[in-house]
Amino acid sequence: MSEADVLLHDKKQNRRSLRLVFTLSLGALLMVFSAVSVFTFYRLLETNSVIKELADKSIPRILKFDQIANTANELRQYTEQLSNARTPPSLRLARSNTQAKVEQISTLFNEVSSDPITITEFDAISEELLELQALVEKRLLIVDSLNIAEGKVYRLLSSFASLHPTESDELLNRRWAEQYADLFTLTTQALALNRLNEIRQLKDNIQASVNKLLPPNDFPGLELQQTIRQLYDEFADLVLSQRGVIDLRMEQLKIEGRAVGRGNFTANLVADFARSVQFQAALISQAVVEESSRKNRMIGEQIQVITISLSVALVILIIITWHLKVRVIDRLTTLDNLVKGNLDFSHARSAISGNDEITEIAETFEQFANKIEIQQKELAKLALLDGLTGVANRRAFDSEWAKQFSQAKRFQQCLSLLLIDVDYFKPFNDFYGHQKGDAVLKIIATTINERLHRDVDLVARYGGEEFVVVLPDTEKAGAAKVANQLKDAIEALGIKHEKSGVASAVTISIGTSTLPAHESDSYTPEAIIKQADVALYCAKKLGRNRVEQS
Repeated sequence: MSEADVLLHDKKQNRRSLRLVFTLSLGALLMVFSAVSVFTFYRLLETNSVIKELADKSIPRILKFDQIANTANELRQYTEQLSNARTPPSLRLARSNTQAKVEQISTLFNEVSSDPITITEFDAISEELLELQALVEKRLLIVDSLNIAEGKVYRLLSSFASLHPTESDELLNRRWAEQYADLFTLTTQALALNRLNEIRQLKDNIQASVNKLLPPNDFPGLELQQTIRQLYDEFADLVLSQRGVIDLRMEQLKIEGRAVGRGNFTANLVADFARSVQFQAALISQAVVEESSRKNRMIGEQIQVITISLSVALVILIIITWHLKVRVIDRLTTLDNLVKGNLDFSHARSAISGNDEITEIAETFEQFANKIEIQQKELAKLALLDGLTGVANRRAFDSEWAKQFSQAKRFQQCLSLLLIDVDYFKPFNDFYGHQKGDAVLKIIATTINERLHRDVDLVARYGGEEFVVVLPDTEKAGAAKVANQLKDAIEALGIKHEKSGVASAVTISIGTSTLPAHESDSYTPEAIIKQADVALYCAKKLGRNRVEQS
């Protein structure tokens, strides 16, 4: 193993792997984040269980109790309506409403658990409502009976009023009218009073007035006496008997009082029941609030732990990010600029120095870049050479000609151009074959190149069987001399050419043109080439194997 291989092996052994560094760093960061995530997950599960309990049990139970309380308040209103019902339709409506609310409360009670006292209160309310309904129904029956009896009484009193005992005895008629008016007044007052004692007193007064009525025998005629006696009996039966209107009125007031009392009592029971239910809802709400406060404190403490853990993880992340930027990103950016050619490796070496993978990549790239540079130079050189003859190609000529023309004008120097054409090359190709023709072109190119003794002189293949020679700082006579030397050299090769029209060997024709030293401003590169081309044309016209100057 060579010394270089030993050094390379030691360097790899001592290399600090970025992959290992960042794997350990990211592993530590991942562990911290995993711990925080697991801790947060279990805290969220606990919080979710609390919220779920609130959403599924506590809050619905509170809402149910509130709904029971609201329904109880509505039941209280319907209880008052039931207590104040004065007609069968209003009784049926109030009874239907109260039954519906009782059933609604009973259904809600089945959905929530309540204390036995509240349930007992509700059972008592249900029983009281049934008794209140019975009292109201009885009151309506008595009212109906009383209305019928009152109608009979008023019709009877009308009979009293329409009766005229005699037409001749004004005193008797007046006494009869006074008795009727006194009975009508007392009876009407008794039916209008709302106090039992006053009604009893008026009943006694009515009885006294009845006792003072004129005897039937005081009236003339048996038929009239019989009518008056019948009226007296009917009045006593309708008004003063145990089932008379006076007693019915007193019975009505008693039932009314009991109904009102029962209604107020029931309404108060319902109100107490509503307050009891609201109190239970308040207790549940208070318990929920206390539990929520306790959970909030726990969550606050957990948030502090999570915040500290995340802060630690963030610090680790910042350190890793900074290290990543300094040791990786900045160096990779420098390496990228180096790859793009924006930096020289000698200047970038310090920025990417180290003993890790990036340094190894940079060194590998340096070797690769050096190899590419050598290859590019070789390719550039090959790109400027003709593939067949090995001399400069047309592209190299165009570049060199433009450069030499510009330089000649700047320094006021002569510049000559030789345009060379192989005589009768197509018949040569057709007769001897293309391979022989290619070989002749190679020989001619080599011969021309060997006859040019200055480094600044250039021979290039211009196209097909044409060559061009650039002679910097060469006047017209010098160009003619070089042209004749080249012509003679090619002819001296003695390459057999049976199809030539001028000689038995291969020959060339040359046209020359020269840029004057002090008249260069009136010429262009294309004009000089054009002049050489015209001179070559003249050489061909004049018999070939010759040199002509423009």
